[in-house]
Order: sequence, then structure tokens, then C-alpha cells
Amino acid sequence: MRESVADTLETVANRYYYHLVASRMHGDPESRRFVDENRGPMMESLGPILRAFPNHAKRVFLDLLIESGEDAFPLVADLVQTRSDPRPTPPSSTRSRRR
Repeated sequence: MRESVADTLETVANRYYYHLVASRMHGDPESRRFVDENRGPMMESLGPILRAFPNHAKRVFLDLLIESGEDAFPLVADLVQTRSDPRPTPPSSTRSRRR
């Protein structure tokens, strides 16, 4: 099931990516409209999808992040900050403690 969800998300991301590139490279008005209408939900969902990247390895999400330019800056900052936060260390067991 996980793979089918990742495949479906990849299909949606590829469609958005296609319109993003067509809008930026060719000034296509239909693609511009599509991107404008879907930018918010795409940027909102991209964070959790990128956090799960090790599980699905769908490159289109990285391409989207790069191609989104300044729209992706807050997302990148959040991802970097989340990664650089120290993770709490689990309490050590009584057996492993030296006396």
C-alpha cells in the first residue's frame, strides 16, 4: 500500500512540475493558472513528503523543491531546522550504567 500511495503522490507531483516548468519556461497561461491554484496545497504537502523521502525515493519531489524557487525557501528552512535540532537521547538502562 505504501508504494501505491507514493506512486499516486508522484503522479500528482509530476503534473504540478510539468505546469510549473511550462509556466516558467514558456509563459503558458493555462499552466500559470494551474500553478497559482495549486501552489498552496503543493507547498503544504511537500514538507511531509520530503521528510519521508528515505522511504519512497521519488526524485520528482526534490525537483519540485528546486524548481519552486523562493516559494520553497520557508519549507527548506523548516526542513533544515528540523534536521539540525538535537534529538533527545533515550534514557540508558540501569544495566548499562557503570557504578
